[in-house]
Amino acid sequence: MGSENSDWKDNDIEFLQEQIKKRPLNRKRMMRRMIIVAVMAAVFGSVACLFFLLLEPIFNRMLYPEEAVTGVSYPEETETEEVTPEEMIVNEEEKAATEEQERIRQEVERLLRDKEQGA
Repeated sequence: MGSENSDWKDNDIEFLQEQIKKRPLNRKRMMRRMIIVAVMAAVFGSVACLFFLLLEPIFNRMLYPEEAVTGVSYPEETETEEVTPEEMIVNEEEKAATEEQERIRQEVERLLRDKEQGA
């Protein structure tokens, strides 16, 4: 009996000793998975880009509200507003003549008032 048990243990040990082999690489399956991962990454990036482009104006308005903008208007310049040096000399002469006429008119009015009061 003792020898039968030892034979049985030796056979049992040989049976239980297994070797675990690595699975062979299936290049087709691996290539297909890589393509699927690349396509899914491109789809994810495209969807993220699309949502960012659509939601960016909304987030921009929420974070930075627009303030009331007041318009600036500039008066239009015309050629008549520009004064040449010759016109400045003429304008000064006309101004001096106008001042002289005004002084004469005031003197005449004063003399007429004095005459009316004396009469």
